[in-house]
Amino acid sequence: QPKRFDESLTQVDDEAQKKQWKQSMVKFTRLLWSADWETSLLQVVRNEGGMHFFGKWLAANAPGDATQLEMWVYVQQVAAMPPDQQGAAAMQLCQQLLGSVPGSPEEALAGLQSMSGQAISVLSRESFPRFVQSKACLPLVEQLIGAQAEELKKADDIIWNQYTVPPDCAGWIHSFASVACAMPACIVISDMAMPGNPMFFVNDEFCRVTGYERTEVQGRNCRFLQGPRTEPQSVAVIQDTLRRGVDCHVKITNYRKSGELFENLLTMRPVHDSNGVYRFCIGVQFEVTRDTNLKSRLAKLDKLIKLLPATLEVASKAAVGVAHKREETEEETQTALDQKLASALEGNTVAPDNQVLQDSDYFAENHKEMLQHIGVVPKDAEQATDAGGGAVPAAPPVAAAAAPAAPAVFAGAPLAEDLPPPKPPPPPPSDEMPGASCPGLNNLASQMGVNAPSGKAWLSMFCDAIEQLPHAVAITDMQMPGLPIAFANSAMVALTGYAKDAIEGRNCRFLQGKRSEAAAVRAMVSAIRGTKPTTVKITNYRKDGKTFVNVLSLIPVKDNTGQYRYNVGVLSDAKNQSSEKEALEKLRAAIPVEFDTKLQPKRFDE
Repeated sequence: QPKRFDESLTQVDDEAQKKQWKQSMVKFTRLLWSADWETSLLQVVRNEGGMHFFGKWLAANAPGDATQLEMWVYVQQVAAMPPDQQGAAAMQLCQQLLGSVPGSPEEALAGLQSMSGQAISVLSRESFPRFVQSKACLPLVEQLIGAQAEELKKADDIIWNQYTVPPDCAGWIHSFASVACAMPACIVISDMAMPGNPMFFVNDEFCRVTGYERTEVQGRNCRFLQGPRTEPQSVAVIQDTLRRGVDCHVKITNYRKSGELFENLLTMRPVHDSNGVYRFCIGVQFEVTRDTNLKSRLAKLDKLIKLLPATLEVASKAAVGVAHKREETEEETQTALDQKLASALEGNTVAPDNQVLQDSDYFAENHKEMLQHIGVVPKDAEQATDAGGGAVPAAPPVAAAAAPAAPAVFAGAPLAEDLPPPKPPPPPPSDEMPGASCPGLNNLASQMGVNAPSGKAWLSMFCDAIEQLPHAVAITDMQMPGLPIAFANSAMVALTGYAKDAIEGRNCRFLQGKRSEAAAVRAMVSAIRGTKPTTVKITNYRKDGKTFVNVLSLIPVKDNTGQYRYNVGVLSDAKNQSSEKEALEKLRAAIPVEFDTKLQPKRFDE
């Protein structure tokens, strides 16, 4: 089984890593400035180059604020004079700027200092953030950081110790982690190329707000912050935007390690590389506290989000994975960021059409399981309180329930008829293996009365065998992000009405709709995550929109090293159970649950 994507494409030389590091440091230094706009502005204008670049930008883009900067410069010039000259200069400057003369030099100096502080405050609210977000700021940042950006400095001590940083992204990852670590906002990064999308970096503020140690949360999907009072609608929005690769802004009830609840205004920024491959997702958590500073804190969040990267440049011109197209709606494109944040803060969360929403019970165990995993005895979920000590109302009931936080094999929203189906990754040039044979597949063929496959890689032989069957079968690749269907046989095409190219390359959630049972989805997700076989009955939808009750069996398949490689789904219409039951039971029992890894080497050599 030749590799679908050549792992060598992620290998780059030291010079490419240094170049990426330098470019990233220039961009992310601006992110660091967003932590304290006033202090950063003072540092910039006290630098000769900073004054030049910022002053030039103001003159062209905000001439009204240019006078504020001029006034600040005049005041600094007076302050730099010998003490015996300051008084007279202050009186003269007040006459020039205000058209009046204060009663004394001391009063003039105090007034000018106040005006100077107000000028910095005005500039740091709008003009300076806009300048920092513009390309005009980049030469200044490059000049300021100078030699600091020449040598790549690794941030291995704050990155998950079991994570292998992709070489083609090393400069980007280490620079972002170094800058984000001390930011006053909760920031995390997840790898979208890894099954389960685990967080490999969380910053200090995330640990402070949630109460977890860095070592307790790295390597895990952030669903452990969910619990019984987490809103299903919010989770549905998160899943939908992640799948489409677009920004997410949603308010969600989360749980600290202590069991205390908090309101989280969550922003997620997908990051694609320059070849269009979906590589990472940056999460920014904003704890909602109802205080007088909320409005100004939201304004800072708005400016921070605008500085987050959406694309990273990689040296290779060949893709290291499947190209992923962002699917942004017209409303998302046309709505300003501040409006999106304000709407999310008000709880205006609308789940995607036809999304299967989980009821609150679906999230009940996430927080508890996390505490058990790290060896902490969880509090009774019913004792959870908000930050003020009062009881938090339960999330409103919903009619149906959300696809799992991690992509599930058979869970989610229907196929959009007006969009072309995604193209599956190109097949390898050849998977011929002369003389190859698998005892498990030979037994399957014998039991079901079909020709035994041979001479190919395991997956191709399995596909050859099930293509001969009159029963609907699909196989999902558990090593691929999103868990796409690798192959669907002709019987599945007949059962569902979808063509093969509309099935393969997709997660099987497209068969679900509003009448799909939440309990069945929950059972499937639990079995998939737990690597356990299961059989459920679930209402699914054919291409023509008609429903049928699907008796679905999921069978996990591992290689002989214990790696979870595939999941086989056997589908059947419940109304045919009386005539097909015996044959289906024979098929489920004959599906091989293990194979020799030599027949199917892993796609990437670890």
